[in-house]
Amino acid sequence: MSSNIQIFKSRLFESFSFSTSFQYISPHKVFIKMNIPIKRSLLRLISVLLCVHVYNSCRNRSKLKRKALLPPDQAPWAHLYRRGDNHSFFVITGVDRSCFKALLEVLFPDVVNFNIPVPPTKLGGRPSLPPSTKLGILLLFLCSMMHQKHLCLIFGVVPSPMGKIIDKMLDLCIEK
Repeated sequence: MSSNIQIFKSRLFESFSFSTSFQYISPHKVFIKMNIPIKRSLLRLISVLLCVHVYNSCRNRSKLKRKALLPPDQAPWAHLYRRGDNHSFFVITGVDRSCFKALLEVLFPDVVNFNIPVPPTKLGGRPSLPPSTKLGILLLFLCSMMHQKHLCLIFGVVPSPMGKIIDKMLDLCIEK
């Protein structure tokens, strides 16, 4: 029985020619030799893939939902701000902690504790982000090449408030 298997393997191996000479056949020649129905189906597939690619590259994908994000007090920024070392903080924000605190005091002179979220202004609203988080958003927005969706993941904020926070912080910097 094993001799039959060995014969089968040897014949199978001989049927494939593993020669060192390799002749390149261009895709164009292969396409020309195909029959018409296969050409049509291949062209349809290519056109559908091209349309999907164009659609995906043009559409706006800013529909990041709140349930996909960590809460702002558990987001990576909050962890870095509370427990991160000075070097990591400098790498991310571009300023050291003493400079960050000085910026907070200039931009928010009335605030006593920069880590407490501001209570909601309307009934049933969410509390606003603490000033330290808003300044962190502004620094990362200005000092990095990140898209807004990546900032949303880092700070735990959905895209629409993120844009408003960036605009308000820019206006606040211009005023001061």
